[in-house]
Amino acid sequence: MPSLSMVCPQTRTRFTEKVVTLLATILMIIAFGTGAAPAQSTTGTELNVTYDEATGALSGFPSTLAPGILALKFSGGRSTLGIQLVRIVGNHSPKAVSAVLQASDDAEDADPPTWMRFIGGTLWPSPPETPRTASVKLEKGTYYWAVVTTVEGKTDPIGRFVVAGAPSKAAFSSTAKLSITNKQITISGLKSGTNRVVWTNASKGGQTVLIKETANDDFNKIRYTSALSPGQSQTFDLDLTAGSWTFMETQSEVKTTVTVV
Repeated sequence: MPSLSMVCPQTRTRFTEKVVTLLATILMIIAFGTGAAPAQSTTGTELNVTYDEATGALSGFPSTLAPGILALKFSGGRSTLGIQLVRIVGNHSPKAVSAVLQASDDAEDADPPTWMRFIGGTLWPSPPETPRTASVKLEKGTYYWAVVTTVEGKTDPIGRFVVAGAPSKAAFSSTAKLSITNKQITISGLKSGTNRVVWTNASKGGQTVLIKETANDDFNKIRYTSALSPGQSQTFDLDLTAGSWTFMETQSEVKTTVTVV
């Protein structure tokens, strides 16, 4: 193979330019390509977001995401309850979205207008030092996140993001199942310890589920799922101790009790 010194000057110049361009590209990838983008895995996008109660800002949530499973870890805020995700059809202002979410809270999870779909979120309330984890399935479209807080007289922070790109066939990974119809709650696979529960709203209306130890009505021990529109599914992580647990739909008060071992 001839050495570079044996090649004509024009060829050497083109070769050098290509090497410089390649090195510049590699340096750009190292500097920028691994920093801002959410982590990708075989199960979807992994996102860590933190709410700063002092400033009312949520950090770590990008303005654009890819379709598929979004695995969300949410933390922060001493009076923060959780995070709710909704999908929007058509053009609607943040003010309009916020008004619907507030009205839904005031009316105990009343169904939203047809242009809004609840796609799930984290359990709430949870201790501030405990990250809340959940997974939702994203399709192409416009979405909002909403941080649910307990601060009196303060509007819950919201933010807009867009899902764009090729459709994904990613599926949820779970160890237990929760399903709701108009007349019953069905649960399987629960155990003591941490459960990754996939729950599906198979009813005709929006649903939120209350989860509690059957014999304990302490509000600090009660957990609620985020709202879920009909036909939607999501997962959430649920820590349980051995004993009797009650799951109740908050509007109809349909409930079931299971024994966890």
